Amino acid sequence: TTSFIVVENSAQWRILERKEEQSLNAKSTFEFEETKTSEPPEIILLGLLVLFILMFHKKIRNNTHL
Repeated sequence: TTSFIVVENSAQWRILERKEEQSLNAKSTFEFEETKTSEPPEIILLGLLVLFILMFHKKIRNNTHL
């Protein structure tokens, strides 16, 4: 959408500039800075993967002997 503002004198220009600045400041208030989260080391992920594989393998082995 587009709108036009008719400014008739310098007082209105000052008010318009002040309102634009307030609007821009309000937008920056809602912005947030993304922080990088640390990722777990690969060795921990590898250990968890091996643990899950062993647990799954043990469950399958126990089910086949029944």
